[in-house]
Amino acid sequence: MNNPLRMAALGRAAQRAALALLALYVVAWGGKYAGLVLYLPYMINVWLLALGSLAWLAWRALRRRPFPATPFDLPLLAFLAAYLLSSLASPIPRLGLEQFGYYLACTLIFYLLVDLARAGKSLEPWLGLMLLAGAWYLFFGLGEVTAWYRRWLEIAPPGQWIPPATLRVDATIGHPNTLAALLNLLWPLAAARLAAARSRWLKAALAVYVLAAFAVLFLTSSRGGWLAAAAALAVLILLLALDRRELVRRCWAWLRAHAWAWAGLGLAGLLLGRALGALMLRQVQHPTHPTADPRGYIWQVAVAMFRARPWLGGGPGTYPLEYLSFFSNPPFDLLPHAHNFVLNQLGENGLAGAAATLALGAVLAWAAWQAWKRSAPGGRTLLAGSLAALAGLAVHSQFDLPQWAPVVNVLTAVLMAGLAAPLLPRRPAGVPLAAGNALLTAGCLALVVLSLLSGWGYTAYQRGVEALRAGNWPSAARWLEEAIRRDPSMPVYHLQAGVAYARLGMDDAGRATDPAALRKSIALTGQGLALAGNYAPDWAGLGMAKLAAGDAKGGVEALRTAAGLAPAWAEVRLALAQALEQAGQDAEAAALYRAALEMKPALAEDPSAPDTPLWREAAASPPSALPDAEESWQALAEGDAARAEALFKAQAGGVNNASAYLGLGLAQMQQGRLEEARRSLETSTFIDGSQPRAHAVLADLYAKLGEAAKAQAESARAAELLGISAYNRPAELGTRKGQWVLIYHRE
Repeated sequence: MNNPLRMAALGRAAQRAALALLALYVVAWGGKYAGLVLYLPYMINVWLLALGSLAWLAWRALRRRPFPATPFDLPLLAFLAAYLLSSLASPIPRLGLEQFGYYLACTLIFYLLVDLARAGKSLEPWLGLMLLAGAWYLFFGLGEVTAWYRRWLEIAPPGQWIPPATLRVDATIGHPNTLAALLNLLWPLAAARLAAARSRWLKAALAVYVLAAFAVLFLTSSRGGWLAAAAALAVLILLLALDRRELVRRCWAWLRAHAWAWAGLGLAGLLLGRALGALMLRQVQHPTHPTADPRGYIWQVAVAMFRARPWLGGGPGTYPLEYLSFFSNPPFDLLPHAHNFVLNQLGENGLAGAAATLALGAVLAWAAWQAWKRSAPGGRTLLAGSLAALAGLAVHSQFDLPQWAPVVNVLTAVLMAGLAAPLLPRRPAGVPLAAGNALLTAGCLALVVLSLLSGWGYTAYQRGVEALRAGNWPSAARWLEEAIRRDPSMPVYHLQAGVAYARLGMDDAGRATDPAALRKSIALTGQGLALAGNYAPDWAGLGMAKLAAGDAKGGVEALRTAAGLAPAWAEVRLALAQALEQAGQDAEAAALYRAALEMKPALAEDPSAPDTPLWREAAASPPSALPDAEESWQALAEGDAARAEALFKAQAGGVNNASAYLGLGLAQMQQGRLEEARRSLETSTFIDGSQPRAHAVLADLYAKLGEAAKAQAESARAAELLGISAYNRPAELGTRKGQWVLIYHRE
């Protein structure tokens, strides 16, 4: 082979390798939700988008490429305009601009793909590479369930092969619902290629892929994902049947000629449906699923936002802050979106965003119909897979917001580009070519500027966070103030800087060590709260700083605000009660101490709780941490261990009843049967590893058995779950910002 041919071959190989690495990066790391919030993938994405946008513009200029007009132009323009207007009208424009930049990037990726397709570059190899990269989640999903089951076999009683628990896998993507959404995009594409493949080896590989995808999808226990899979499967079967009518006629004729086949099919369907129904009924009992009103309580927040500001909504990215007005956080989880794409649009972007979304959906349906009519009968198999994947995503988007994962939007953009690229308008479809080119150029440049400016501020913030983690408070304060200088409208930068100065100004007991740093902390936290003031721990941190600075009245007011925002947060009531006791308001302090104990009885055993007369009196007779209303727990409290054991065994016959196994272990410990108690308590933590009491009891049991290392580990886990080191020490109250990532998309 001569040198030019060899160089061309090497160039093609390098191009394929680069595309394969890019597909793996998008699917397995940068395209996860982590790619929007974690610093390293975030910055890689920023530079990929910036350099990619500039390279695309240069390529278009050199090739004199026309604007890649599509039927989606006006709906996409309206969608982005709604995001931009809603952002500018939002109480927190900075959060809105972050969301606008994200969807602008997704839109530009769509136009890039259309442009490449019209330049003769097939999108099929890219889809194939993304399918191949998607095997990452099949591997880790099956590995996750294998490791889980092996752990069960280590503690299971002889002969009990089925665990008394269910598992929800996320396979490193971050959340089972996101995994389900991605799999529902991938498996229809793989199934369609299975139907179209001629090679036996390829058919076998794709069949394994589809079966593994269904297995992992089932184990996500995502109810929205299951409904989406059913919709995608129905659409795929229907479209393949319409495309292969002759085959359907032959199958129908054969069935009519063999009446016995109907009975066989009916029996097989009945058995399969019964088995699948039983498995799904068991799997859906996972403790993370609320049994009553699974989505209504989430949707009501978006509806309230829409009613308050119907035209432009509350602003992109403001749903989690509004959610905090409805539900106490801490201790309950914060939900970052409305779990319904249209409702989320109504709440955050008002009628403008919802109308643009529905228009986009209508044009997508029209484009799908045009693609179907344009394709030759018998050659629509791959198209059927694409349409089935989009149908599944549409259904899933009624119960979740999979679009928060960039990989979902990238795959959607590829499928939409495949529909739009052949639709060459005879004349500009709504957007003139010159205007389209100008908008495309402006969009690319805007994305570059927004991305680089955002990344510039995030870089300083990340260095501040790293210094905080290392305990270097002066360095943290300097970098966080630099982050504020670079990006002054991002609330979390002010709040985190307030934390850094609070650590400079207070010791672990909450006593002032640097008054100037405390004043700085109070000022910075106040600035952050002026930008976004719905998160209770931010107010708690402000209250503790003011108390340390000698402003008792201001500290109490801030703690009252925190308690009002999070009415179920026991620790903030403890801190407020301590402040009131020091101010001589004993009656209210005593009531708050009691309220804190009723919310969280385990506080009575917390060594970091306040050592004051009123607290000692309240903690001397705390409410029981056990559900005494149940007969089994009453028997245990009365010392009737044998009766309690029988009752707990009856309760443990179900699925995911960690409390029953905890009670069973306690009853067996009272009777001195420590090895049986070990198995019961290990089963309890296997079912639900978030129970501090179960870990504490297991630590006590390991100590009695002489297993000191295990006892120490379980004790540390119990302390971690109780939050002793994070919420109860005065200097650290309000400094644990676990939910900031869901509000501000920053670590």
